[in-house]
Amino acid sequence: REAPRDQFVREWYRASLAFKLSVAELDTPHFERAISLFPDDPKTNLLKGALHDAFSHRAVQSAVQSARLAAHIRLDVRSEAAELRDAERLYRRAIELDPASGEARLRRGRMLARQGKHTEAAAEFRSALTQVREPVLEYYARLFLGAEEEALGRLDEARVQYEQAAKLYPSAQSPRLALSQLAHRRGERAAARRLL
Repeated sequence: REAPRDQFVREWYRASLAFKLSVAELDTPHFERAISLFPDDPKTNLLKGALHDAFSHRAVQSAVQSARLAAHIRLDVRSEAAELRDAERLYRRAIELDPASGEARLRRGRMLARQGKHTEAAAEFRSALTQVREPVLEYYARLFLGAEEEALGRLDEARVQYEQAAKLYPSAQSPRLALSQLAHRRGERAAARRLL
């Protein structure tokens, strides 16, 4: 059978892409081949988006900028802004193909937030919260939505999201730190210290 119609091949690419991401084996040609075979597969688009997401991070960007390579060797990593745009585009495509993908919405919201598009990011996080079922995804959606609400000056809404994230994972430090900083920002110094 033709590879694009073979469910086994599709599943193999999905698994191999997820594995490569999990061990930071950012093998661009493998991702390119997968997307060329399965351009309308939401998971393949999400995983290729995750590759560009990884390329956008400071550690990768710094390594690329400081690398001393022979003239004939080229890395497939572009600027942070370009990688953010590509990741956001692929996550958006994954959502078009599977509108119920809360994870794609969560990831797209993060790319929008990193580009300073706070209103769009907050809307995407709110949509993600209606779709995610895994507690860890809900935790991140609430934490990130809290940050976007804070960036938009909606401090009460931010507090609610941080508190909900803290309820999901009571021993997690990030929501408590966010709540402490929010209290400090509001001049509530005793509450800020208590939360720390």
